[in-house]
Amino acid sequence: MHAHALVIEDDPSVGKSIELILDSQSYTCVRADSGDSGLEIARRERFDIILLDLSLPDMDGHEVLRALRAAKVLTPVLILSGSDRKEDKIKGLGIGADDYVTKPFDKGELIARIQAILRRARGPSPSLKASALQGSLLARGGHAAPWDFAIAYAPPGTTLPTAPAVDPGTQPPRAPANQLEVPRAPVRRAGGARIIVLGNAKGGTGKSTTAMHLIVGLMCEGRKVGSLDLDVPQGTLSRYIENRRAFAASKSLDLPIPDHHTVTPGAGAAVDFEAALARLVGSCDDVVIDTPGHDNELSRLAHATADLLITPINDSFLDLDVLAQIEADSLRIVRLSHYSEMVMEARRRRRETSGGTIEWFVLRNRLSHLDARNKRNMGTILHKLAEKIGFRDGLGLSERVIFRELFLSGLTLLDMRDKKTGQNLTMSHVAARQELLKLLAVVQPPARKKSTKGKSAPRQGGRAA
Repeated sequence: MHAHALVIEDDPSVGKSIELILDSQSYTCVRADSGDSGLEIARRERFDIILLDLSLPDMDGHEVLRALRAAKVLTPVLILSGSDRKEDKIKGLGIGADDYVTKPFDKGELIARIQAILRRARGPSPSLKASALQGSLLARGGHAAPWDFAIAYAPPGTTLPTAPAVDPGTQPPRAPANQLEVPRAPVRRAGGARIIVLGNAKGGTGKSTTAMHLIVGLMCEGRKVGSLDLDVPQGTLSRYIENRRAFAASKSLDLPIPDHHTVTPGAGAAVDFEAALARLVGSCDDVVIDTPGHDNELSRLAHATADLLITPINDSFLDLDVLAQIEADSLRIVRLSHYSEMVMEARRRRRETSGGTIEWFVLRNRLSHLDARNKRNMGTILHKLAEKIGFRDGLGLSERVIFRELFLSGLTLLDMRDKKTGQNLTMSHVAARQELLKLLAVVQPPARKKSTKGKSAPRQGGRAA
C-alpha cells in the first residue's frame, strides 16, 4: 500500500524518526516544521494522510486542524502529542482528527494506526457502499435512524437503492426546492441515538428551557442523554447545565446531567458539529440539540439530522408568523414561512434518501389563562396548519414563569420532589409538571411508551449510566 504523507512536526529528531518509519513502509513523505507552512503545503498538494504535532512554534495544532477543515482539506489526520489527557484526545477527535497517538509512540503501533486510517479513507467500492446502505434501510423497515458520519458518500453518479414507497397522502406537500438552502445530510445506518431538535426561527419561545426539561425527563427514565448547544455565544442551555452542576455540588446532590457539548458558529463549524454529533449518537440513547432563534448553517444542519423536531411558539400571532403568514381579516393562511418550507424540504429529502421521516411537534406555550378570542383563533389556525403541513399540535406549557424561576439553580420540575433541593412545591409547580409529563409521554420512544402505558408518572432517579 503506497501512500503520500505530510508530517507537521517542529522537533527535528522526532520528524526524522517518523520519516524513517514511513520510509520503511515505502511511503513518500513531506515534512513541515510549523503550522503555517504545513497549512500552505496541505492546501497546495494532495496527501493520503497528515501526521500533526499539537505543540508547534507558531500556532496550536488544534488551530491547524480547524484551518484545514475550514479550507475543505479532508485528508485524514493523525494527531501526535505528548499529552495523554482524555480532554485533549476528545478535543482533537471532536475537531476532525481521525486518530490520536501519544508520544513516545511504538513504531509498530504507529504503522498499524496509519494503515487503519488509510483503509478507512479508501473504503469499499461504490457498489459495496450502496449494498450496505440498502441493507441498513431494509433492516430498519424504512424508518429514520441516526447519522453515521464515518460512512463516506458514494461518488457523484453512483446509483443508490430506491427507498421504500411512501404513501403521498400521509405526507405534507413538497416545498419549492429552489427557495431553500437545506444541507444534504450524511448517509444513515441502523442503530445509535435518537436525535431530538428544539428548533424555531425566533428567540424567547422557551427552546432552551424545554430542552433542559426533556433532557432530565429522559434521564429520569434511565436513558443516556447527550446534548448539543448550537446557540453560542448566547448559550442558554449551556448556562442552565453549568448552573445545575454548581447547584448539585453545593447541595451534594446526585442530579442527572447530560454529556454536554457546544459548537461555535464560524469557519469549520459544520465539521465540528458532525464530529460532536457522531460521538454522541454512538454513546447515547438520545441526543437533544438546542438551536439558535435565527437561521444559520448550524441550525439548518441540526434540522436536517432530526428524528424528532419540537418547535415551541408563544400563544400570539406574532409567533405564529414563524410558521405562516395569516391574513388579518379572514384569518386565511396566505403562505408558509421560510422556516416551515425549510422543515418540509428536510422531511422530503429524508423520505427520498431513507424512506423515513422527521416527526414534528409544535409546542404552544400559553401566555395567559384567559379564554380570549385571540387564543381561540390561534388554536383554529394552528389546527389548520397542522393538517396542511403535517405537524402535531395540542401540546403546550402554560406556566412559563415557573420554568424561568428554576434557571438560576439549574433545576427542573422533575427535581423538585427531592426535599434536598430546598424548593417548595406549589400548586403552580404541580400544574406545570403535569403539562411537562404529557410532553414527555409524547416524546418517549415507541417501545418505552408501550411499556409504561397505564403506569404512574416517571420518578426521579440517579445519574444515568
